[in-house]
Amino acid sequence: MSLLYPNANEDDSGRALVQWRPVAKPPQATRVLGEILMSALATGDSATLYKRLMDRATREVPMDAAAMWGSFDVNKVDAVPGIGFDGVPARNATRERLRELTRVVRDEVARVATPATTGFDPI
Repeated sequence: MSLLYPNANEDDSGRALVQWRPVAKPPQATRVLGEILMSALATGDSATLYKRLMDRATREVPMDAAAMWGSFDVNKVDAVPGIGFDGVPARNATRERLRELTRVVRDEVARVATPATTGFDPI
């Protein structure tokens, strides 16, 4: 977790990033799947994390961020999956609040990664 603030002014907002450790540069198919996963988790109001972190009526952590997005950044050496929050007010950038945010993100990733037990058989 990192916070990027342009200065010490409490009225300014900043950016919070939840990133995983870099992994070796993956093949193209894995990159596409990574981008789809991160987008499904965190991009737009249909993202699985939207109701848990952004919707004022249902959110679990009051970050008051202006925007949330998922990314799977790939460079010449490695890839870094992450979830970003723009416009986070300085008052919400407390250690406790960021721990809560990280907990919700980890919980949602675990939930999405758990196979469904609906009995669905695609074959």
